[in-house]
Amino acid sequence: MPYRTLFTRGTVLSGLACAFAAFWMLAVAVTWLPQFLQRVHGIELEKASMLAAGTQVVGIAFMLALGYASTRMLRGGRSSRAARGVVGGAAVAVSGCGVLALTRVGGGAPLVLVMMVAFTAGNAFFGLFQAALAELAPLRQRAALLGTVTAAASSAGAFGPLLTGALVDAAGTAAAGFQHAFDLAGGLMVAGGLLAAAFVRPARDRASLQSSRIT
Repeated sequence: MPYRTLFTRGTVLSGLACAFAAFWMLAVAVTWLPQFLQRVHGIELEKASMLAAGTQVVGIAFMLALGYASTRMLRGGRSSRAARGVVGGAAVAVSGCGVLALTRVGGGAPLVLVMMVAFTAGNAFFGLFQAALAELAPLRQRAALLGTVTAAASSAGAFGPLLTGALVDAAGTAAAGFQHAFDLAGGLMVAGGLLAAAFVRPARDRASLQSSRIT
């Protein structure tokens, strides 16, 4: 199968956009979330680091739970679009909404609750998207597709923290800078999640690839 044909399927392009946005926020959370908690909310750096790490632990649990739910949906006869595209895209969009709310809530319990939404739900998309790509790709090209798409999506790990730092430095206050940075990240996640929910259709794209190969 020509790689140009393979890489231009809706499942690949929309999923890549969604994964890029999710990687963006994951990298920003690892590098900048403790600074946000310390500089904007006055939380000591050690405690802020523990809170940031705690969101990642919760994210792992959520990822496993959503993966299990997706598998149950497939076994129950639901389409891979619903079980992987819609579920995964919705998770990233919900996380994006949490990120947008992050600078608009006070401290204390509301802040922790929003953090648990912002930095956990979207993590589930990575596994679901890889399963969708594996379903779509011909066996001989599966590794190349997975590796290339993962590399492209993870490049957000370089751009996200860098641009966040630039926005924080350029703003008049740390609070304003973090709001600009998180609004950008949240907007990317909502847009990417909606694209994935609409266009990650591995079964349909696989059938399209098989038809083009025959013709």
